[in-house]
Amino acid sequence: MVATGLTRRIDKLGRVMIPIAIRSEYGIGEKDAVEIFTRDNFIVIKKYALPDGEIKSRYCTDNAGRIVLPISIRKEFSLADGVDYIEIFTEQDSILLRKYERECVICGNAEGLVTVKSKKICADCLQLIKAIKE
Repeated sequence: MVATGLTRRIDKLGRVMIPIAIRSEYGIGEKDAVEIFTRDNFIVIKKYALPDGEIKSRYCTDNAGRIVLPISIRKEFSLADGVDYIEIFTEQDSILLRKYERECVICGNAEGLVTVKSKKICADCLQLIKAIKE
């Protein structure tokens, strides 16, 4: 997996814009169909190909490169329309999205964050967790 360093806000209609450089790299043009599904802690977007297995959903990009994330996936990842950001990653033939956490998932502190199993936690909460575990 390659981190792109890009984040995008989900708009009020549940759309997220995938940058043109990434869409071009993966051969996704305007009105091209894409599959959207989840794997581990990621939302996965792949260019639609003839099905060789079950496909959960298929959507088309618009002229700005936006893709509507299904409401079921937005709920699964606790993504609020018009509020939350997602991080964009790439991997082989897929574009991966993950909720961007800008603060500690426990207390909301934005200082001194570390990543634990893809979740941001501040040093104070990490110490608290360690103390509880002992």
